Amino acid sequence: MSTAWFSGHKAKAVITGQHTALHRLSRQLLWGLLLLGLLPLLLTGGLAYQRSELSLREKTGVYLAAQADAIIDKIDRNLFERYGDVQMIALNPNVRGSAAMTAQAADAYVRAYGFYDLMVAADMQGKIVASNTVSGDGRRIEVEKLMGRSVAETDWFKKISAGALGTGQTYYADARKDPLLAQALGQPEVSLLFAAPVFNAQGKIVRVWANFASYERVVDAIVSSTKAHLNQSGYKQVHLQVVDKQGRVLSDSAGEPFGSLALAKRSPAVQALISGNNGVLTEINHGDEELVAFSSSKGALGFAAYGWGVVVRQDTGEAFASVRELGRIVLFSLLIAIPLVIWLAVMMSGRFQRITLQREQALIRDAALQDFTSEVHRALELVENDSDAAGIVSEAIEQGLPQRSTALLMSDSSTAHLSVMSRSENYSAESGCGVKSPVQCLAFRRGQVQKFEDASALDVCRYMRGRAGGECSAVCIPLTSIGQAVGIMHIVGPARHLPDEDEMLRATAIAAHAGMRLGVLRVMSESQLQARTDPLTGLLNRRSLENQAARVLVMPEPACIAFADIDHFKRLNDSYGHDTGDRALRLFARVMKEALRPGDLVGRFGGEEFVVVFPNTDEAGGLCGLERIRAALEGRIAVAGLPVFTASFGLASAFGPVDFSELVHIADMALLEAKRTGRNKVCIAGKGSDLPIHAVDLSVASRLKPEIALPNKPDGAILQEARVKSE
Repeated sequence: MSTAWFSGHKAKAVITGQHTALHRLSRQLLWGLLLLGLLPLLLTGGLAYQRSELSLREKTGVYLAAQADAIIDKIDRNLFERYGDVQMIALNPNVRGSAAMTAQAADAYVRAYGFYDLMVAADMQGKIVASNTVSGDGRRIEVEKLMGRSVAETDWFKKISAGALGTGQTYYADARKDPLLAQALGQPEVSLLFAAPVFNAQGKIVRVWANFASYERVVDAIVSSTKAHLNQSGYKQVHLQVVDKQGRVLSDSAGEPFGSLALAKRSPAVQALISGNNGVLTEINHGDEELVAFSSSKGALGFAAYGWGVVVRQDTGEAFASVRELGRIVLFSLLIAIPLVIWLAVMMSGRFQRITLQREQALIRDAALQDFTSEVHRALELVENDSDAAGIVSEAIEQGLPQRSTALLMSDSSTAHLSVMSRSENYSAESGCGVKSPVQCLAFRRGQVQKFEDASALDVCRYMRGRAGGECSAVCIPLTSIGQAVGIMHIVGPARHLPDEDEMLRATAIAAHAGMRLGVLRVMSESQLQARTDPLTGLLNRRSLENQAARVLVMPEPACIAFADIDHFKRLNDSYGHDTGDRALRLFARVMKEALRPGDLVGRFGGEEFVVVFPNTDEAGGLCGLERIRAALEGRIAVAGLPVFTASFGLASAFGPVDFSELVHIADMALLEAKRTGRNKVCIAGKGSDLPIHAVDLSVASRLKPEIALPNKPDGAILQEARVKSE
């Protein structure tokens, strides 16, 4: 019994000891497994956390730098638009009207744009004759103090009134010290001056127009819109600042005072910006770590006194909050259980990887779009005419929308017709847009993007139906310039397959920049055309004719100049009215342009007087050209329904180089002889002064070159007289 008891007790003790040891071993093994499992996991998690933070820090810095560059581009582009505003305003007929009409025009423009503090018009003596009455931010202008004030001694008035600017050019300068603006508003303002000449119908400068744009409001509007975009994109607590080259604050999204230097004293980023550097760095501001991107202006217009730069700041705690939240979740999960930690780590790692990848892809897309947009903008800034702009737009379409059939349709100056200006290689007229007039286009009329997913839909544009390529989808994006539609970007694709978001962003960017640049080119072209042509007849005005004639008459070759005058033009005006007189002038001008050769020049010299230049042409060739004009005029008068009128001509010839003014004077003397001896004829001035006037019959025509021979008419049909002067 005792032996049995002893054996049982010993066995129990052994089992109990073994169980305890097994428990201990199990606990040790569990702790060992936990340590073995947690240590690599902790190390891997810590390393992944650190690398994720570094990666996100780098990508966020790149994105913030791209936003700084974008703000710079927007400021430069906005100032370039202000450069074009003054040209457009100067072309408005109202600004050369009465003082009241000019003031109304100034108020209308200030209300429309909102960037301007002051707009003034000065006469050619330098006295202010009109201005706006309220600034763009609602302050009253001291108009009474401005009226009659002289700006004759200002640099901008002197240069513009003296004609120092080329056609289509704008005077611009820093106006922060201009006393005129301080007098108008009662206090000095930080402003930029844009000024241009105002021409009358004859191409003569009659006034000088000046715009004072508020730099502060221009920059604040751009800073506000950019911060709103960043907030919508998930970038909270972003601080945007625009500073000048001394580090003074020009605009601050957090409300730091205008002109403050406090930022420059404590910011390494601003100090680097002042030194001419761009980049991204980390700063400690009030104990908080900030990621700071900074970029300086490219200087689209070269306002050296400003030399602005942009600083974009974001608190790293806000920027990397998602990474740190992930670290806390991983640590908490490790304290619960190894499987749960591993599972959560894998799940969260995958989720974080997906979030990081999506964020990275979004950043890459945004950066690529910014680069593409900036490249298109810079390329279009380099072109000087519509054809070059069309080539740039075609290349941009091929790069930005390679899989789409795309065309750019532009309206003409009358906005009555639409025509294809640029297109992708796979765009064809048969399968493309059939709209011929802006009034037929829904996108042009509404000024909004129109999307049509299927040509068979009830509410689809009717011009999409029945196309050669079958059913399709289409997107129409209006091109606008200074608030007005000037064209349409038409994108065609398979039915129910509209462009994706990236394609739409690129297409919208191309349309925006193309519309803006083409609008500016059109305004500049119209300004140049008005400056060098006569508004009634469309011929060269006197100044342009003199300039072009001077270039072609320097060659060592024969040349002729004819001085033409409509006979009894005053009687025609008095008898039938000035409208009939204007029609007669236009008909005579049209006949001369159609009858002359491509290299000949013709211009209106004043009133009913015209001058024709025949380069590389002898006396017989000039006479032949005038006969073509005279014969064509006879046939066109009856068709035009005008009273019968004739013209007299004086013809002078010489061997180059020729002085234009001297030869015009000789031709004018010959014209006076034609008037004195009966009108409706040609008198030829020679080199001498003693030989009598004699008739030139048409037998001369038979000896001329075939390409300039006179029409076959009976002898005596035309009496042409010549004053031939001996040397």
